[in-house]
Parts: sequence; structure tokens; C-alpha cells
Amino acid sequence: MRYQNLSLTATLILSLTLASAAQAQAQVTEQNVRALTTMQSVNIIGGFVRDWCFARAPQTKAAVSAGFNGWRQDTKLDVFEKTLLSMSPEAVQSLNNSLEAGRAKMYAELDKAAQNPAQDCLGIRAYLNGQLNAQKLYPNEYAAALKVKAAPAQTSTPSASPQTQGSAAPSASPSGKLGGPLTLGTYNCRSIRTSGSNPPRVYSLNIYGNGEWRQVIDGKEITTSVYKYDSKTGKINISMGLSLTNSDYDEDEFAYFMADKSGAAIIYGEEDYGLGVTKVTCAYAGANKLPSPEDAKALKAKQDAAKAAAQAEADRFKWVTAPNKGVQLNQIEALLHTVKNDFSSGSKLNEDWVLLLKDGWAYNGLRITPADLDVKKSRQNEPNQWQKWRKQGGNYQALNAKTGQWQDIKGSVRLPAAKGERISGLYQNFSMYSAGNWEGAYKSSTTLSASFSKDGKFSTSSYDIGGVGAGDTSSTSVNTANKSGCTSATSTTARAGNSAISTQNPTVAAGGSSRNTNCDTSNFVASYTLDGYTIERRYADGRVSRDLFFFWDKSKDSLFIGSRTYSRK
Repeated sequence: MRYQNLSLTATLILSLTLASAAQAQAQVTEQNVRALTTMQSVNIIGGFVRDWCFARAPQTKAAVSAGFNGWRQDTKLDVFEKTLLSMSPEAVQSLNNSLEAGRAKMYAELDKAAQNPAQDCLGIRAYLNGQLNAQKLYPNEYAAALKVKAAPAQTSTPSASPQTQGSAAPSASPSGKLGGPLTLGTYNCRSIRTSGSNPPRVYSLNIYGNGEWRQVIDGKEITTSVYKYDSKTGKINISMGLSLTNSDYDEDEFAYFMADKSGAAIIYGEEDYGLGVTKVTCAYAGANKLPSPEDAKALKAKQDAAKAAAQAEADRFKWVTAPNKGVQLNQIEALLHTVKNDFSSGSKLNEDWVLLLKDGWAYNGLRITPADLDVKKSRQNEPNQWQKWRKQGGNYQALNAKTGQWQDIKGSVRLPAAKGERISGLYQNFSMYSAGNWEGAYKSSTTLSASFSKDGKFSTSSYDIGGVGAGDTSSTSVNTANKSGCTSATSTTARAGNSAISTQNPTVAAGGSSRNTNCDTSNFVASYTLDGYTIERRYADGRVSRDLFFFWDKSKDSLFIGSRTYSRK
């Protein structure tokens, strides 16, 4: 942290330091404590600079911690702090409380002067030695502090308190056993700061055998990640954010697993940060009631797959016969087809089609080849898809069951393929979607390709382009011919009369839009057979797909597969 980049002045340091020292001296009047409180005030102010670096350049935390500790050692502030704590811990608490009011002012000064926090913070040791050199700022107090000896060490054992919710406060005494097999399960945790007035943080921590952990508050998952545990030393690294980790640079930041005197499993951690110390005690509360994040993810994936399978089954057209055992070609009067350009949100074709049978019935919901349509079951289970038709003055008309009136059926008669017919060439279907104003609109397009060869080979692919604004695009090309229905990458809107027509692809709802992501692209070439209004494709792995097919006219420059039209390129 370069000196000239930060305008933190000696006046600011002195104003904060002397005011807090005066408050502490009002409580403790011994000469040696006066000297030590002044040194501790400088130590706390330096902690503000460290904390600012943590907040503004968290990626430098390791280097900042090392530099901060080096500065403390350079001027013996670490020694003075331990000495003061041994003599008058209440003086340290008083200093922490009184200096906290100056933290915001310090941060404002640093924010104003810093040009590159990450770069500046890497030089924190040199900066603090230049700006906060206790020996130069307070030579008399520094000299006095050097002469003070620490009070004799107390024999009381350290405690892993505060008390954890729902359990007695465990003791982290030397008689407790560190390390050993990690107890898996749920821990009730309580985190407190030794300074300030913030209430304790209370939460549950689930520890799993696969190395994962989960934080839970009020029954809700907050965050999950992984931990590392050393059974020999008891050190456990869970989360820096939860103050349950071991630092390679700061001995005052640690976390470990142990069993207390009663044998109860405890995870305990401390982090010396800013004005005080964060202490976290997690006491074992029992077995986990929630699965691990990994198991929960796998369970959700299984449930989603089952839901998707159930939806696919619900959408699957069920009124089918064995192949070619349904409507025969000589039973069909005509297949009428209409196309309308839709520019409401881009550019696409809305296609409608209706099947007219010679017995006087019209079917509005054709999702499969008529050769596989079970008319009897369809009439029984989806009667609304059927209407009476007639030919009047050269036009086909359908009877509206609600009004009792005959209405013209719009559409052109499409042509079936000859049995065993072969075609060749590349056919494509193009659609575009846009949203927003013209200059900043999001635009995407999909090009679906179907290739035929005279030797009976067939393949499909899709090519997507998407982006915001002109020239800002990305594209992907995907082969999609290796599964039934993979020719349908995006569904079209399909209606006939008052009835919505669903698409051949069972994963696409009528009138909706869906990306088919189940296509195996490792072997996308199939063989094809044309027969009437049917295209049958056979794949190398034995799968067979049968779909609705027709030509627009005798030129055969446009053809229909499944749910959309393709034009020759």
C-alpha cells in the first residue's frame, strides 16, 4: 500500500487513539497500563486498515494477514497486546468499544485516497510501519511498554463457549481429545463476537461422510460446500465465512474437531478479525435428517426425470394401431394444409392441417401418420377432434357442432409420396424470434435441415444463432437425427378449425416452444422409406420412427415432416 496513495493522516490516527486511550485510563490508572493501552490503540487502528483491505480487496486476504501480523511483530504490538490482556482484559474491551465509532471515518479516508486497493493492500506492512509506527508516534509510551512484564499465566483452561443452543457449553480444555474419527451428523452452532453488540448467530451445520456440509437456518438451506478434515490433528476447514477454517498465515484463525471431557463431539473455531474475536461453537445434536447436497441433487434429478417421463407419457398420442394398420390411403379423401406467416415476434410459419376421410368425417388433431391412426379409439377418446365434412361448390366444408352451420375449410390439398419413393437434396425450415426494440432487440434464429439421398439415407441437423443487437451473435450447430422426433427442435403453432393440433414430437406441446435435448448425435444417419403420408426412419441401433409426411405439390420443392415444412435449398 503506497504511502502517497492514502491520505490517512497522523491527525486522524492521534484523534482516534488518544480519545480511546483516555477512556481506558479513566478505568485503569496504573502507569504501565497507560503505556500499553496507547500501544493497543495503535494496534486496533491498524486492524481497521486490515479490515478495509479485507472488504475492498478480499483476494489479498492471505497477503494482508501476513503483512498485518508482520507489522505487529516489527513494533512488538503483538507482545504488548498479550501483556495488556494478562493485566487488564477490561481495558482491551473498553478500547475496542470506544474505537469502533472511528471505523467508518477511517474507511471513508481510505476509500477517498485509494486508487488500486488490491495493489495498495499488498504493501500493508510497509504502509503501517510508515503511518502507524508506534515507536515514533509515542516514543515515551513505547519505551514504558517495553519495560512492562506480563502477569503470570492463569491456570484456568480455555473454554469453547459461548453455550450452544440446546446443549451445555463444552470445554475445549487440554484434556479434550482432538482429532480422531469425525462424528457425522447435525451440529447446533452459535457464533459470537467479543466486541460490539451484535446478537449471536445461531444455525445448524450438517456434516456428511462424502465431504459435504450444509448450513441451515430456520429449516432453510443457506449454503453448501465441502470440508477438509485431518483426523491426526483435528483441524477442520469448513468455511471462512463461518469462521471455521485454519489459516496458513494467521495463528489466530483456527478450527478443529474434538471430543470434550464428557465425550461429546464439538467443532470449535476462532477468528481474530477487526476489533474482536469471532468464536464459533458447534455441538453435535444427532444424525442428519436431510440428505447430503449431492444426494439431494441426485434425488431431484431422479424426480425431475420421473416427472418428465410422466409428462411425456401424458402427452404421448395413444390412439394408434400397429404400423400401417390404421387409415389406408384409399380411405383418405384429402389432407388439407394451410400456412400463414407470423411476424408478431420474429418470423415463423403457423401451419394447420386437417385429414378428410371418405366416410364423411374430418380429423383436426392429426399428430401421427394416418396409417397408424386408430379411428375407433380416437373417436371414443377425443370426440372433439372430429367433425362432419362435405364438398359444396368445389369447396370442402366442416360442420360446426356448436352453431350447426357449415363453414369452409381453408387449405390446399397436399400430395402423398409413392410407395418406396426416393428423393434427394437438402431441405430446410427457418424461424426467427426477436424481443425488445429494434436497436437493442434480442434476436435468435433456428435453421432445421433434413437431407435425403437417392440411396435411402436421411439425416437432420439444427443451427441456432442468438444475440443482442446487430453483430453480437453466437451460434451452435447440432445434429439431431438419431432419435424419434428429433427433427422438431422448435414447435410450431398448429390449429384446425377450433381444435389445437399437437406436434409429432412428444416433448412439445401444441402451440408451444421447446428445445429437444435428448438427441444422440454420435450416429445421425438413418435410412428412410416413404409411403403415402408416412416417412419411416430406421437407425443403426434398431430404433424406428414413423411420422406424418407429404409434398406440397408436384414440384416436391417443399415437403412436410412431423409438424413443419421444409423447403429445398
